[in-house]
Amino acid sequence: MKILSTAYTVTPIMEGGVLCDIDLVRDGRGFRLFGKNPEQREQALVSRAMQGNRPEELLPVLLGSGSGAALDALLEACSGPVAVVDCETQVLECTGLRDRYANESRVFWVSDPDPQVVLRQLTEWQVQHGRKKFSPIALPAYRRLNRAYYGEVLSCLEASQKYDFWSQVSYPKFQNATPRILYLTSKYFLNGELISACERLGIPFRLLQIKKDTMECEHLVEDLLKAILEFKPDFVLTINHMGMDREGAVMNLLEQLELPLVSWFVDNPLLILARYKKLVSDWSMLLTWDKDNIPLLKDMGFERVEYLPLGTDVFRFQGKTDAQHAQWKSRVSFIGFSMLQTVQENLQEGHFPASLATGYEDVASAFTQSTERSVPAFLKKFRPEVYAEFVALHATERQLAYERLITFEATRQYRWDCVSRILPFDPLIAGDENWQLAFADSPYSWRWHPELNYYEELPYFYPCAEINFNCTSRQMKGAVNQRIFDVPASGSFVLSDHQEQMDELFEPGVECISYESPDEIPELVRYYLSHSAEREAVIRAARKRIMAEHTYESRMKTIIETVRRTFG
Repeated sequence: MKILSTAYTVTPIMEGGVLCDIDLVRDGRGFRLFGKNPEQREQALVSRAMQGNRPEELLPVLLGSGSGAALDALLEACSGPVAVVDCETQVLECTGLRDRYANESRVFWVSDPDPQVVLRQLTEWQVQHGRKKFSPIALPAYRRLNRAYYGEVLSCLEASQKYDFWSQVSYPKFQNATPRILYLTSKYFLNGELISACERLGIPFRLLQIKKDTMECEHLVEDLLKAILEFKPDFVLTINHMGMDREGAVMNLLEQLELPLVSWFVDNPLLILARYKKLVSDWSMLLTWDKDNIPLLKDMGFERVEYLPLGTDVFRFQGKTDAQHAQWKSRVSFIGFSMLQTVQENLQEGHFPASLATGYEDVASAFTQSTERSVPAFLKKFRPEVYAEFVALHATERQLAYERLITFEATRQYRWDCVSRILPFDPLIAGDENWQLAFADSPYSWRWHPELNYYEELPYFYPCAEINFNCTSRQMKGAVNQRIFDVPASGSFVLSDHQEQMDELFEPGVECISYESPDEIPELVRYYLSHSAEREAVIRAARKRIMAEHTYESRMKTIIETVRRTFG
């Protein structure tokens, strides 16, 4: 006799080497399994369940695996998939059924001890297989074995047969003048701006909070279905693919619901999308802050890709001044990370071979000077020996870590070079403490301030400087960053490096002032410090343009128009 738990025991009865005992009888010592050969009993159960039904229209769900006869009968009766709910790990160990069916792709095993998790997994499985109706088949022995567990699962599956859930979520979209938006939100900086813009525009929206800033949101499918039923949105909006799981269950669900997903990337999408298996869908649209990403994303198979640059919240950045922030007064200021710690973290994370770990500074420097937008494309074209080692890393996460390492090191080198050119003007540099290490040997006098809060402090920080200096991250070689919009919105002057896409957003020399090379920085700083009237003229022109075209209200209108044109 094999003791399986304190709750019950199992006595395998063998006939010709076949496990026969699959029924349950309670005695003074717990549960015992007795009975006749189970094959006929289980086959008869399956036959009754499938009688009068078309197997190709059903998704059979077997509650308990028994001797395996019921599963064999199901696989013979239908060509499609079959789910088996069985959390009796010790019984399964005795029968060996998990090993027996390990290579059978049609069998979907569900063994979580929580019935709610089981139901969520079955719902995702149902979505993946065309939303066919469940056909639950419960082996009596298992219902007696764990009435609460199998009873809850069975009752929910039976209820789903009577209640046509999918008809409730299959509703016509874009019927109203203003579409309804289901917004997957997190703590990312842009969410607050878009929420405020929706409120000011009177756009109906519902927030679905992502509990973790990961791609492994445990309850998202369940919460998403509930929100869709209650709110009936016209499309789903997210930032940087937040809320999309690695395996594609959420995207599969949205496809089945014919509910468009709009994902606005305000970070490098190539470093984000590489982590996902389910990417391309007829019901998805990607927006990118960097126009250079469009051909790269289309090469990945995405057909619907649109350019949508950043903007600003003019209600937050409106030239605020406060006496308590007098310590921020400066002729020239810069705010940003030194990137040193970020580089070191990615170097450690990747566990790279010595050849990659020691030569990354030179590779990053060459990447900065090249016109290639993608690190792998740059390596393949200009550093084939490094590209071979990059490919040999195999693991996606290690390759992504190396891409980030090169991108962030390129930004570090470029940023340190640019910022060093403003040191003669006694600047205030706000950011991480590694700036003090970067310029420890500088002969110039400059001040350091710890990093500042974007929402609470930057609206007061920008107006304190005569010139706000900007140099753009190397992950975006053609796009513009947030400062280009925020600083003029606050009534302040920004001097930035020139980016190709800047000229589409502002009139060069009138609404924006930029440098082509770091060598130009000192002369431009000196000139605009001594020509305040010209600074003010540029500020006024830039702010006028921003108010007309570059607010987040304007961006939300563009999103709605684009989605309606594409899916409505």
